[in-house]
Amino acid sequence: MSALYVISLQPYSGKTAVCLGIGLELKAQGVSVGYMKPIGTLATEVGGQVTDEDVVFVLRTLDIDEPFNLACPLLKTTGLFEAQVPGATSNADIVRAAFDRLAKDVDLMILEGGADLADGYSLGVPQTLLAELTQSRVIVVVKYQPDLAMDEILMAKDAFGERMVGVIVNSVPQDALSVVKERFPSFLNRSGLQLIGVLPLDRLLTAIPVRELARLLNGDILCAADKQDELVENFSIGAMNVDTALKYFLRSANKAVITGGDRADIQLAALQTSTKCIILTGNLYPDAIILGRATELGVPMILVKADTMTTVASVERALGHIRLTSPRQINRLVEMVKADVNICDLRRILEL
Repeated sequence: MSALYVISLQPYSGKTAVCLGIGLELKAQGVSVGYMKPIGTLATEVGGQVTDEDVVFVLRTLDIDEPFNLACPLLKTTGLFEAQVPGATSNADIVRAAFDRLAKDVDLMILEGGADLADGYSLGVPQTLLAELTQSRVIVVVKYQPDLAMDEILMAKDAFGERMVGVIVNSVPQDALSVVKERFPSFLNRSGLQLIGVLPLDRLLTAIPVRELARLLNGDILCAADKQDELVENFSIGAMNVDTALKYFLRSANKAVITGGDRADIQLAALQTSTKCIILTGNLYPDAIILGRATELGVPMILVKADTMTTVASVERALGHIRLTSPRQINRLVEMVKADVNICDLRRILEL
């Protein structure tokens, strides 16, 4: 049995997607895969059991039938900190026991780490200790930025030592792909690391279903409910005059338009372009003619109570943690892993 520990250096780098994509591809190649997230941070309740959202999502998508409390033995809540008392079973022992049970019958355990190197210290289980406890090889997922987080990568290498073997760069714009692929490997090689993958920025993977958008905003879908599974790839704010708005909307496809419920002119302009839904702010019901036109075109209108700026802020927070919910997104992720992650080298490193 081998273990792969996937960490990041900042939040929302794409760890969960990388864990899932690698897991799906290796399963397709005949490798039996297990998964755990030692420290959960996104509490949710499923069947009366409180666990982590990522754990539920990954276990179900990988078709792994294991108890949530094993796949996520520690859930970071106030109660968890209060429960730490002298003489109690250590968190390290809890994680190790769960890992041993999950790893018993699989070829590879994929562990999803924290958002940064500090994660776990307050619980007595820093990521370096977790990698040691599980005898894992470590890869770092870095979300693209011009400096490629080189200082942070070297700091991680110092922290994990020989256990850290490589880097996957995620969300790379098309115009930066060649630079990353040509120049970054030599920097990593000098530090004993390998560039394992370069995943391009893909709007489909960051898209959010209309249904989920309405849920996150506590909004009511007023029409075209049969289009709730359509994916929103971009967002536009309708707070300008109608002529400017139309030109603005034409530049953005598959979008959601956020505008006041009383801005019938903006709503009509949005309906003339590639729009997946219209978010009406201020709890202002739309004009009946506009609502009828949206129904005719199959564009859901979502009524929310918050004002436009508050709604925009809520959307920005939601976009930080996108869940791949549609088969199209899952299939695209697998295609990208096949094309852009060196699975052969990864199998060699993991001795699979």
